[in-house]
Amino acid sequence: MNDTLMNTFYVTNAERPVAYIDESYDTDPAHTRNFYILSAVLVESAQRDVLRSGLVRRAASSYWHTSEALRTEEGRVHVHTLLTYLADDAGSEQCVISVLQHVQQKDDTGELAE
Repeated sequence: MNDTLMNTFYVTNAERPVAYIDESYDTDPAHTRNFYILSAVLVESAQRDVLRSGLVRRAASSYWHTSEALRTEEGRVHVHTLLTYLADDAGSEQCVISVLQHVQQKDDTGELAE
């Protein structure tokens, strides 16, 4: 997101919480269980900048794609690191999993999942 869009977003949404959404899947035929998942975490406005800078620092980039990271062992370790960062030790974070779908081995794109 460019700076102009980000500034417009902050002005429009002010102090309201934001849902960060992640869609991911694993269709690697080498894995015995494949999946599609859509999840969100609700972030209070006071935590947005802290969360964003922490994610960018841990991802070592402003770009992140969980499905890509899951394709390698190193990437899976990196995903775990980011999830550990997002988790609240007290368990008080507001997370929502809205879709979890098994993907058949023959579905190499995940598009046929029902």
